[in-house]
Amino acid sequence: MNKAQKSLLRNALYRYLRFHKGEELTRAWTGLGTAAVYRPVTDAGYMEFIHGTPEPRIDGWLRLTPKGAEIVQAWIDAEGDNPGPGIGFEMWPMR
Repeated sequence: MNKAQKSLLRNALYRYLRFHKGEELTRAWTGLGTAAVYRPVTDAGYMEFIHGTPEPRIDGWLRLTPKGAEIVQAWIDAEGDNPGPGIGFEMWPMR
């Protein structure tokens, strides 16, 4: 996993714990951004757009795939519900 992928998945972890805790990981809307920003995780099969890939420069909501959910669940299992600093807004990719 490269740095961009890890950053986007940590952002998904943050969104999950902040807004969707208790939902199934693959059903929670854990990403919001353009196809270009999320290309590292969509191409790797970690996340997918909920309503299809948006047009360029248009934001779309994403969710974790089973492959991505496995990684995020491992972080939750290892770090608990409070993984600490490093997953907040400073981890969001710049556009």
